[in-house]
Amino acid sequence: MNSEPNGALKNETSKTLETSNKTLHEIKTSETTVRNEKVEEQLKAVQSVENVSERLNSARDPVTPPTPGRNLERELAEAHKSSQIPNPHTQAAAKSPTPQPNHTLIVSSKDKTHTGEHVLQIIREAIDTKKSGAKVERVRKARNQKVILKCSTKEDMEAIQNKMRSRKEIKVEAAKAANPLLIMKGVMAYHKDADIIENVLAQNKHLVKDINLKEVTIRVRYRKRARNQLQCHPVLELSPSVHKRFLEAGKLYIDLQKVAVYDQSPLVQCAKCLGFGHTKAVCGEKTATCSYCADKTHEWEKCPRRKQNEEPKCKNCWENGIKTEANHEAFSNKCKVRQKWDEIARSRIAYC
Repeated sequence: MNSEPNGALKNETSKTLETSNKTLHEIKTSETTVRNEKVEEQLKAVQSVENVSERLNSARDPVTPPTPGRNLERELAEAHKSSQIPNPHTQAAAKSPTPQPNHTLIVSSKDKTHTGEHVLQIIREAIDTKKSGAKVERVRKARNQKVILKCSTKEDMEAIQNKMRSRKEIKVEAAKAANPLLIMKGVMAYHKDADIIENVLAQNKHLVKDINLKEVTIRVRYRKRARNQLQCHPVLELSPSVHKRFLEAGKLYIDLQKVAVYDQSPLVQCAKCLGFGHTKAVCGEKTATCSYCADKTHEWEKCPRRKQNEEPKCKNCWENGIKTEANHEAFSNKCKVRQKWDEIARSRIAYC
């Protein structure tokens, strides 16, 4: 009689235990799931922080990017932006006097004992300006007993030449003039010399349409460095007629640009000693002279007077006794000494 209730109680107890165990297992499983989810969330947070840290480190540490292909649009934009920044050192050199036609005579003596003064006296006697009315713009002595006469017009030059031919002791000849030079400002540096010539001729035909280009000279003599490394300033040697047309135009088309052009002086000035007639490569001076203040302890780039906007001091004017007019840089066209040498250099150039 008592066995049946006991069996029922056992069954009920067994079911209760089974249910409890199942519930307990579910609770444990739930806790594990929640714990895992929290761990995953924490891992995600840590990963996120690490990613942010990596980006910050990347931004902080300089990384050399791979060399991209040429982006002409970007290069042109950067070059144009750089060209808009004024540089007082190059601004002075950019401006040049208006070139004049060259009508020059070279007079020398056949007598080797004669000096330049002897030759000059013979010229005065032969021309006799009071009677002939001959017009000489400028005269100067040169090496080897030579005297250089510069005339304003071709007619004046020929008249004086005819007058002096009667004097057998002297030799008179017209100067063999060289072609003038033109500088193009801010041309993209990747252009080859041949490309520059082809582009200039092809894109600026309207300026020289009545000139036979097969009979003219046009070549790149050299390039000047620009402030922007993407650019250069090509210096062209041109026939006088083409030089005049390009100079009158003021700007030339080249590839995807339109650049300013200026007459380039044939004068060679040393960037080391600031003297004339030679370049830095063959200069005999051991130390360079600052073109801004004439000091020999530093160069233009590091000049303290320039950085403090103090007045410049021209080395050449100072040494030649023009101290009251030496308040300019050595490469400035305001320089009286440079003007003298520039005129001598230009006397050998055939301007139209």
